[in-house]
Amino acid sequence: MKIYDFTFCNNFFLIGDIHGDFEYLMNNIRMKLNMVNILKKKTIHTIKMPMMFLNENGEVVVDHSQELDISDKTEETGNDEKIIEQENKYKNSLFIVLGDVGFGFAKDEYYNEIFTKFNKMLAESNCYLLMFRGNHDDPTYFSEEKIKFSNISTIPDYSIIKMKEHNALCVGGGISIDRTWRLSKESTVNKYIQDEKDFKKLYWENESVVFDENEMKQVLESGIKIDMLFTHTPPINDESLGNKDILESWLECDEKLQDDLNKEKEQMNLLFSFMKEHYKLILCAWAHMHKSALWKKDDIVYSQLTISEFCDVKELLEQQFDEPQTELIYGKPKFKTIYKKRRSNTTYRNDIF
Repeated sequence: MKIYDFTFCNNFFLIGDIHGDFEYLMNNIRMKLNMVNILKKKTIHTIKMPMMFLNENGEVVVDHSQELDISDKTEETGNDEKIIEQENKYKNSLFIVLGDVGFGFAKDEYYNEIFTKFNKMLAESNCYLLMFRGNHDDPTYFSEEKIKFSNISTIPDYSIIKMKEHNALCVGGGISIDRTWRLSKESTVNKYIQDEKDFKKLYWENESVVFDENEMKQVLESGIKIDMLFTHTPPINDESLGNKDILESWLECDEKLQDDLNKEKEQMNLLFSFMKEHYKLILCAWAHMHKSALWKKDDIVYSQLTISEFCDVKELLEQQFDEPQTELIYGKPKFKTIYKKRRSNTTYRNDIF
């Protein structure tokens, strides 16, 4: 267990799978940091209108002792707008990628080069980027914290992130349902490579999520009140969160896949049950499923992020929900007022390596 203190950051944002598209991620962050939030305040001109009335003789009497403020609708107000620049909410912030970062498909030099370039940009805005593992990642980049810059880091499973108003536990890992294709492709790519250090990896056998009782004991002993759980794979078992047709197609060519997925669900159930037993959770967030979903149940907000999706956590928690939903029906919510399907401009990328 490791503890990372970011209580000095004003805001924090969650990001869905980026699949090695670091340029897109950083350009997206750069664009947000360069945004100018403006508040247009329009000045309304008024004129003083004295009270006028008829006396008992039918004469018009003007009473200057009482005057009304009347908007001057004939005067142009376009030039009277005051533009006030507000503080950019993305500056002095923490960004967290929820797995499937894309580490291990290129040489170490590539990652060092690209993050050296972008670390400066984040440092100038006092921003920080944390990443934990997904199923499309070399786990050693996280367990060994291979990426460690002043403002960009990879973090291991069971890391605690302390923030200004919240504390989160991060647990990465997941099952690649396309692992048979990845292993086959990996074999083809490396067929004529003689030196093992030049082998190109497309799949890592130790990708699965693991419920570690020793780690959880350390988390409890830390005494930190955790109210958020961030994972890569869903902490709850609900088939509607993913694409059933795609899953069934991979099950046909991988006879062990269903058993491994069941074991993964058991591990996530142990983790989620433990967290609910010992902590008062207000948010569970994850990625992995390549589609977006959001709902609330029993005072916990559940947020599933799609590819490269940004989530403003502060804004998310400020949203109003009605009665808790008892059943998630993706695309056809039982309670339309509390279920929102986010739109994303991203598309599914096959060229993740």
